[in-house]
Amino acid sequence: MIRLHRDTGLQLLENKVLSRGITRKSACILAEITIRKSQGITFLDNTYGPEWSHKINWEALDINDSRKCILGQLEGRYEGALQKFNAPESFGADHGFMPSIWESSKKLTAVWREFGKYRLGAAEMY
Repeated sequence: MIRLHRDTGLQLLENKVLSRGITRKSACILAEITIRKSQGITFLDNTYGPEWSHKINWEALDINDSRKCILGQLEGRYEGALQKFNAPESFGADHGFMPSIWESSKKLTAVWREFGKYRLGAAEMY
C-alpha cells in the first residue's frame, strides 16, 4: 500500500515556490499536486516499471481526456485502468492522475509534463 506523507518536504517546497514569486495559495496547491503526483509516480513505477514514462506521448498529454491522460495512454482509457486495478473513484485525484476539486486540469497537465522533462530529458520528450 502506498502511504501519503503530506508534510514531508512541504515547507521546503513552499519556500522554494514562494521565492519565485508565486502566491501562498498557489504554492500550497502546487505542493499538494507535487505530493499527489509523487504517489502516482510510485504507483506507475511499481506497476509498469520505470520505463512507463517512455510510453507516454507527453506532447499530447491531456489530463481531461480519458485516452490522452497518463492512465489512458497506458491502458487505453482512464476508466479501463480504474477497473483493471479495482481502484476507487478517488484513486485518480489521490495519485495526481486527475485534478482535485481545487485545481485546474491545465495546471496538473503542466506539472506532469515538467516531470516528463525531468525523467526523460527535454530531447527525448517530443
